[in-house]
Amino acid sequence: MSEPLRVLLIEDNPGDARLLAEMLAELGTQGLDCDLAWTDTLAAGERQLGRAGVDVVLLDLGLPDSSGLRSLQRLLAHGPGQQPALLVLSGLGGDELERQALEAGAQDYLVKGEIDAPGLARAIRHALGRARARPAGADASTPALPAATAAPAPPGRNGFLAGISHELRTPLNGILGFASILLEDDTLSDRQRRQISMIHRSGEHLQTLINDILDMAKAEAGRLELNPRPFEVETLVAVVEAIARLKAAQKPDLALQVEIAPGLPKRLFGDEQRLRQVLLNLMDNAVKFTESGHVRLHLGPAGRTRVACEVEDTGVGLSDAQRERLFQPYAQVGDRAQRCQGTGLGLFISRQLVRLMGGELRVAPREGGGNRFAFEVDLAPVA
Repeated sequence: MSEPLRVLLIEDNPGDARLLAEMLAELGTQGLDCDLAWTDTLAAGERQLGRAGVDVVLLDLGLPDSSGLRSLQRLLAHGPGQQPALLVLSGLGGDELERQALEAGAQDYLVKGEIDAPGLARAIRHALGRARARPAGADASTPALPAATAAPAPPGRNGFLAGISHELRTPLNGILGFASILLEDDTLSDRQRRQISMIHRSGEHLQTLINDILDMAKAEAGRLELNPRPFEVETLVAVVEAIARLKAAQKPDLALQVEIAPGLPKRLFGDEQRLRQVLLNLMDNAVKFTESGHVRLHLGPAGRTRVACEVEDTGVGLSDAQRERLFQPYAQVGDRAQRCQGTGLGLFISRQLVRLMGGELRVAPREGGGNRFAFEVDLAPVA
């Protein structure tokens, strides 16, 4: 981030506070520079929260002047004007206590003794993403919902979706695997190769739909997570470009352009898989809705630890009404044939992932016709 995260630690145990301070100091190597303020009572923490801007609160549930969920409720009572990401710390594990804390409004629940620096970094990024996803004007005591989600999923629905999706993946992996093996057979006729390729492409499409359903269930439950690690920018862009070119090749009047700004570091620290998922979704949509002209992917620096990503196309521009509902789950635009090519979840999931990475995915009309999708995310350079 361009400025350090302002972290307020409310912890009465000096040993635990010192350990957490050391972990927070390590996060600078992972793209999370932190400015830490420590108080040892809830009352002092409330005063600190009231007079200084705070991005993240780490709250111990066992304090001398308050304990348990009452501490959490007191902080959340500060009102909608002050809504930092709030993570609770406890020496006790257990699903029931974690559930109660999350339902009360915390973004995450961490058990002391089980936290390390990478885990703390993931938890903070996740908490910031969930806090940003809270609808504008919502009270801080209301658990954050993913943007464009009007109400929580019906009880048991997410579990059912996750379960059935996993059951579908097992036979599907077998189909894809055997189709790949058959395609390596040199004795196949052209007709047989086309037919097996159709089976493989259909299986890959179904696999994408299943992954969307799983991510949707995670997003509705607030369980989308990042797994950051060092990665090569050129490798990431090469994979995205190769997949996009396969589809763009079917449109002879469409040019695909890929640009990496000279000032962008060669190696970055972040979740390459999730960033690739977002870029592929944006590129796939751009190619799908653009018959001629160009589709352009651009990556460049946006500060010391931020990267700007942009996908631009010369296709059919979106109306104001379409842009307004574009990031809602199951929302689709285009003709019937194009709508049948996906679930309508891709952009909704992409926006949630960008928020977890510290940014906001936006769409605007392109001057001269077409669309421009852009976002900035936290990706620290790696030496």
